[in-house]
Amino acid sequence: MEISKAKMQQVFKYFDENSLLTKTFSQKNIVTSVFSLTLMLFGCSKTDPPQDKPDPVINKPPGSFTVTVSKVSYNYAMIEWSASNDPENDNIMYSIYLNDKKIADSITNILSYKIENLTPENQYTGYVNATDSKSNSIKEPFALSTTKYYIRFSEIYGFDDLFTRGVSIAESEDKGFVIAGFCNGWDLALVRIDSLGREIWEKSYQYIHRSHVEIKKTIDNGYIIVGFRYVLKISGDGNKVWDFVTDFPENDTEYNSIIPTDDNGYMVVGTGYENGFENGNENSQVTLTKLDSDGKPEWVKYYGKPLRSLGFSIEKTSDNNYILLGSSETTNMHIFIIKVDENGQSIWSKIITGGMFSFPNQIKLTQDKGFIISSFSMSSMNETWPRIVKIDEEGNTVWDNYYLHDYISSLSNAICQTSDGGYAFTGSVELAVSSSKSACLLVKLKPDGTLDWEKQYKRDDEVEDFWYVGYDIVQTKDNGFIISAEKSWIYNPPDNNWGFWVFKTDPYGEYVD
Repeated sequence: MEISKAKMQQVFKYFDENSLLTKTFSQKNIVTSVFSLTLMLFGCSKTDPPQDKPDPVINKPPGSFTVTVSKVSYNYAMIEWSASNDPENDNIMYSIYLNDKKIADSITNILSYKIENLTPENQYTGYVNATDSKSNSIKEPFALSTTKYYIRFSEIYGFDDLFTRGVSIAESEDKGFVIAGFCNGWDLALVRIDSLGREIWEKSYQYIHRSHVEIKKTIDNGYIIVGFRYVLKISGDGNKVWDFVTDFPENDTEYNSIIPTDDNGYMVVGTGYENGFENGNENSQVTLTKLDSDGKPEWVKYYGKPLRSLGFSIEKTSDNNYILLGSSETTNMHIFIIKVDENGQSIWSKIITGGMFSFPNQIKLTQDKGFIISSFSMSSMNETWPRIVKIDEEGNTVWDNYYLHDYISSLSNAICQTSDGGYAFTGSVELAVSSSKSACLLVKLKPDGTLDWEKQYKRDDEVEDFWYVGYDIVQTKDNGFIISAEKSWIYNPPDNNWGFWVFKTDPYGEYVD
């Protein structure tokens, strides 16, 4: 058994202080001394246990966090993440990695990042790396897929006039558009744009208007335009070719819609008086006027019930006849449809009734050879709602729906069928009773007429009043929508943000303002 040096020194000191040679001990003292010496040498002969050393201080990595992809476009994505909490309350910096390549570093004061310059219709993976000052780190992954590229824009064109509006759209031969509307009070205004919304030309013409104008593309890549008491034929660059203006009051017909015919002429529908309003005939009728290729009238036909009838829209049928859309008064104003042949002879006519006054405005041929009708209905309290009616090729009602009941007042002004067999209409919705605030409306319907989705385009600030209205809609080849519209204010219009408004959306109604 090993005796430590320190113990031996204690023994020598003991003998020095209690020497048996210099002191006389009793037997008891001798025994006590021997016992004490034994304890010193052997009872404490084991080495002292080592003292426990403190564990080394370990700096822990930052805590876990979550990453979400909040928005994805065709060329960018926005990611957001929650804060990572460091156990030692150390400062944390974030880095962004995309496809294993660092694209951002040393982010400290924000918890979001916009990833730009992405490729359309592509898949990406990445992660956010959180690092403390000791280089401890934790990473959280994310994944995203960019969308298809869609042309989107929102533009105001020329005509600095408070009552300027774009009312009707026609596609041009170069994949652009020509938009017809009003300016300078009620002058005819035209704007031609390319597919990206860039203006090619704008023109105005002095024709008297009320509230409607319609433009259609012609076989020679020109355009035919109808409004109030005139028909105007223009070339592709906007120059006048000819016009036909009614000789009011002898001819008091008001024109609303036009369509080219197979013989290069035109069918024009409107509202007129067979015996003349001046002769005491206050009951208007739906009129159909046939023009030749030079705009000269060939014949006029009148349709209607004993009481008032109005003509609003015309469309060609799948069997090369024509269907006219109007309204007719019985107890209320109801939807009135008439099918006629190329000579204007009536094939059949039908009244589509409803519980309220109905004011139709547009009819379009559908993929199943039937028709879709845009209209709005008015209650006795002057509240209005969009009413969309689907009919078959014989004029029988397939479905008849009202929309946006939760709002004070709303309108449907135009409709188109979409590539998925559904429909989309544009109009407006009144947002408040106590102020003049109206949002432009885009509503997407499923093929059976049920609501797919709805978009409202309006100002988000506290401006006193604004009036945003959509008047016409076309689905574009990329399945988006182009809408001719109006931005106007009654009191204080913002600079450079009102007038002849045209915007192009993606298939989901999103656009770039």
